Amino acid sequence: MDLWQLHIFCHVKEKGSFSRAAEAVHLTQPTVSAHIKELEDHFGCRLMDRLGRRAVATPAGELLYAHAKKLLAAREEAESALHTFLGHPRGRLSVGGSTIPGNYVLPEMIGPFVKQFPEVSVSLTVADTREVARQTVEGLLELAVVGAVVPDRNLTHETFLDDELVLVVPPGHAFAGKRSVSIKDLAEEPFILREEGSGTRRTLSDMLNSADLDLSDLSVVA
Repeated sequence: MDLWQLHIFCHVKEKGSFSRAAEAVHLTQPTVSAHIKELEDHFGCRLMDRLGRRAVATPAGELLYAHAKKLLAAREEAESALHTFLGHPRGRLSVGGSTIPGNYVLPEMIGPFVKQFPEVSVSLTVADTREVARQTVEGLLELAVVGAVVPDRNLTHETFLDDELVLVVPPGHAFAGKRSVSIKDLAEEPFILREEGSGTRRTLSDMLNSADLDLSDLSVVA
């Protein structure tokens, strides 16, 4: 087993096709199949099931994929560290962003970064805070910007930006002319809530808890 074989295996798993993986790594399909066969012989188990034209990872393949991504990320990190040490930053930087920073903050920062470091390829994964944190812990992402602190001892948090959450109501609403309302007043209003795993939702939950309320006390309509 070597890193090149793991690289090919990850492409087959991600693209769900031996032919599309072959195109991505600039090899013939028989060569890709041979590399997967060598991996299966090495581990003594089937890693990919061939379902017609589709290739689907077996449970063993899913397990290998998780570890393979970490190994490949470590290789990228080692190459990047050496090039940076030599004064020529290059390589691949995998960044995660929860919904708000991923859509509105990070894209504006990635452009200038790539212009300054043209040999660094940046990939951005956008998901909710919980999912981005999971991928960071598993080594699939090197760093992430999220909307709330995630209680995980494997993560280190640094304040990046200050943000403000505000209450939004339609014109003519009883709250529309007020500069502030009490938290308990919110429980009487129909509320649109973010999905589970959202940092915004976690922040709202913490705010409600400070007033001895819970998300379940809100009248959630969507």
